[in-house]
Amino acid sequence: MNSKSTRDDFRDYYEVCFKEFADRVKYWMTLNVPTSYSVSGYVFGSSPPGRCLDRQNLNCIDGDSGTEPYLVILHQLLAHAAAVKLYKHKFQGRQKITIGISLETGWVVP
Repeated sequence: MNSKSTRDDFRDYYEVCFKEFADRVKYWMTLNVPTSYSVSGYVFGSSPPGRCLDRQNLNCIDGDSGTEPYLVILHQLLAHAAAVKLYKHKFQGRQKITIGISLETGWVVP
């Protein structure tokens, strides 16, 4: 998820979903913990596309874990925003749903 065409495809997918399912689904989540995907695929290389820095010795094909995960997260957030914008401009008047993104958090207890 790192290009405008992918973002457009994501928005188009949500347009179909809103048309077909919004009358039956009240709560929508566009992405589930997007940072997990970015970190596992572009920092540690443990998930597709398996990219990371060579100096990490993680048996990755290629990559730049200093920049790629941030670009992926940027495009994920832009895709989420495109889906929300689509809903607000095209469907909100006739459908009443709640739409959001699932973010992971952590906390510490002293």
